[in-house]
Amino acid sequence: IALDTCGQQIRLNSQSAAGDQYKWELGDSEKSQKAEPSHKYAEAGNYPVTLFSLSGGCRDTATQLIEVPPLPRAGFSVDTESCSPRVAFESTGTIDYPHLWDFGNGDTAVAKSPSKRYRRSDSFEVQLVVGPEARCTDTQKQQVQVPAYVEADVSVKSKPCQPLLSLEA
Repeated sequence: IALDTCGQQIRLNSQSAAGDQYKWELGDSEKSQKAEPSHKYAEAGNYPVTLFSLSGGCRDTATQLIEVPPLPRAGFSVDTESCSPRVAFESTGTIDYPHLWDFGNGDTAVAKSPSKRYRRSDSFEVQLVVGPEARCTDTQKQQVQVPAYVEADVSVKSKPCQPLLSLEA
């Protein structure tokens, strides 16, 4: 039994040699007679999948316990401080999958709940993609307003090898 899964949707295929009839019991009281059935489970969990392969008068059976993972869900909240360019992001979706963030200014991160220091006050479209692989993801986009802020900066200019103070008589 080979398994291809994305969330609760699975695709099974028989690895049987020379079988010409198939019967699948999918572990949730559903059945199929296709060689490569697709099935959507109502919820995540572990299911015993049994394949009965028939050819002529011969029969063989294979059973495999499959884990159907939860669907990826992207969601996040944003925490901004007034007068600060720092924004904290917190994932509120499926935690068990990789999180890819696009902060809307060309910067990205792979983290569950990152924080970001923006270089200017503006509105940015932030995107979070959550999922185990590219073909099995969920995405959320949200406009984030970085508040106006002030940054103090000090620079000192000095000439090398010059006395800072000279006294004349």
